[in-house]
Amino acid sequence: MQEVSDNVIVATHFRGPSVAAVLTSEGYVLIDAPPFPEDARRWRDMLMRKKEARMRAMILMDSHPERLLGAYNLKPDVLIAHEYAYDHVRSLPNSYASTVVGLLTRSPYEQNELSGCKIMQPMVTFGKTLRLNFGSVELHLEHRPGPMNGSIWVKYLEQRILFAGDNVVVGTVPYLNSLYSIEWMAALRELYHDSFPADIIVAGHGNITVKNAIDPILQYLETARSRIMEMYENGQSLTETNRLVNDLLNYFPPPLESELASVQQRVRTGLQSIYNEIRG
Repeated sequence: MQEVSDNVIVATHFRGPSVAAVLTSEGYVLIDAPPFPEDARRWRDMLMRKKEARMRAMILMDSHPERLLGAYNLKPDVLIAHEYAYDHVRSLPNSYASTVVGLLTRSPYEQNELSGCKIMQPMVTFGKTLRLNFGSVELHLEHRPGPMNGSIWVKYLEQRILFAGDNVVVGTVPYLNSLYSIEWMAALRELYHDSFPADIIVAGHGNITVKNAIDPILQYLETARSRIMEMYENGQSLTETNRLVNDLLNYFPPPLESELASVQQRVRTGLQSIYNEIRG
């Protein structure tokens, strides 16, 4: 657990996304939550040791399955997400939580623990921007299409902190499952500019960082788009994008052997998304 400031706490060591909490006079405003119940209990205990307070609200940074499952574990008073994330949740079958459990773990013990979790529906949604006030704390939420349709940023302007979700990741290959790679690159370039009001960036996965972390992500996206554009113009098929997977892995630290297959699949999914974006 890291205290970024007196009222901002971040944890990057849980499985799944990095999580954060902003302590306000009304209670904690959570940025995502650990998907595993045991990790969620540990996160709650950490926060309660700092100050006993209610879980006033939780903000979902997108509609990735890990994030959707995490909200249930901490049961905030209010769950907030972009309207696209809300639409996605509403479209899910009742069996979706079980599907997510199967994706997250093969451990019978963990599957049993996760089996009671449900997908919570967001209670507050927005389109382009939303300003939230909790006592003296003001947070600005912005829709930033990128990794997923419902991806958002959360700006804490007073502290010059940006919660970037998976628009920014550290030490791992970015996740892309949308048709918005151009918008994603534009957002990253805006964030990289000196005038952007953020000194601290809380990544969606990985350590707290600064603007230099954007470089490998931009290079990765630019290279992927350039290579796929060339393939598409030469009449090569969607499946042929698989040949680019290992080349693009070179932009990030090599994954553990046990993670290699899942990381390769993440790259493969991203390449296919870019191909479909160009084709569309």
